[in-house]
Amino acid sequence: MIIVEKDNAPRTVKYLKLISGRNILETNRTVDECRSCLCDVPSGVTTMHIVVSQPPQEKGVRVTG
Repeated sequence: MIIVEKDNAPRTVKYLKLISGRNILETNRTVDECRSCLCDVPSGVTTMHIVVSQPPQEKGVRVTG
């Protein structure tokens, strides 16, 4: 579980998506399990992206900015 002090930060891992090799990794699998043997070079560099979704706003709370 992620514990964050900010109001607009993701509260749990369900708001994060990890992308590697054009694939969105599932939360129950490791990065090593999702590697493609055709694209990965053993001594190469792996580039990954993280997509952070904004948590849903509570009713009655107005965001200004």
